[in-house]
Amino acid sequence: MAYRFRKSESLPHAIRRVYTEEIDWAVGQLARAKDREKAVHEARKSLKKIRGMLGLIAEPLGRLYKTEDRYFRNVGQQLAKLRDSAVMIATFDALAAQHHELDPVALVNIRCNLLRCQCEAPAEKQVAAEVSQSLATARAKAVAWPLDQLQFPALLPDLTAVYRAGRKAHKNALSEQTAESFHDFRKQVKKHWYHLRLFEGNLPGAMKKRVKELRTLETVLGDEHNLAVLRERIAADVETSGDRHQIRSFLAVLEDEGNELRKRAMKSGEQLYSVKPHTFAGTLSTLWPNIPKRPAATATFRKAAVA
Repeated sequence: MAYRFRKSESLPHAIRRVYTEEIDWAVGQLARAKDREKAVHEARKSLKKIRGMLGLIAEPLGRLYKTEDRYFRNVGQQLAKLRDSAVMIATFDALAAQHHELDPVALVNIRCNLLRCQCEAPAEKQVAAEVSQSLATARAKAVAWPLDQLQFPALLPDLTAVYRAGRKAHKNALSEQTAESFHDFRKQVKKHWYHLRLFEGNLPGAMKKRVKELRTLETVLGDEHNLAVLRERIAADVETSGDRHQIRSFLAVLEDEGNELRKRAMKSGEQLYSVKPHTFAGTLSTLWPNIPKRPAATATFRKAAVA
């Protein structure tokens, strides 16, 4: 299963196919009895892909967009409670293994506190069952979406809007240097990355390189976000802990690691978002040449592919 439109299918069919494939994949993952953590991770990715594609067709969907996006956001938040606690432990373990100068006793105490947080997370089987039911209910939604006349030119406004939002988010993160601004930048990068991935089979080499660079940037920003969440959770225990000095030492490590990732993200973002939105939109429009302004309903996605 590839998160990608095919040249041989109409754009409306491609959107509906990807939508149902991602739902089926998520439900299938959540049904797995083994490796529940991986299953939750895969299901969350599918939900984010669905929301990414919804953002691509926000204008054609009109008022439906906010309703559908809110639905899948709420479903995803149910899984986030399971995923976040596991990510904190994994992030902590990776850093603790790299910094042997830290007091091992204090590290054990910090980890025990994180494990208590994990135990407070909702029951995995119950959450997985509820999410699976929500997704099964939503599977037929795409049939009613007003997409039958859709072709690539109608997607340009949303493609450009997401690029513009990413450019603005990069600027805000650079000036504000807060966890919130970097998290917002990451969300915009992810949306832009998902959009281009859908067309990856039709993109020239330069654009395919961009897709890879966006993935790298999203990973860096994701690692920075994990550090920020871990830092916030540990900082909450500083004043009530007998190991305040050691906890502050670990927080300093988190801060240094996060700053390094932020520098990398800002440098990469500066390159990826260097051109103005109208210039970027012009580049995209040249990839699908000779499309009539009012395409026939029978026109296929192949006609909109790169020549």
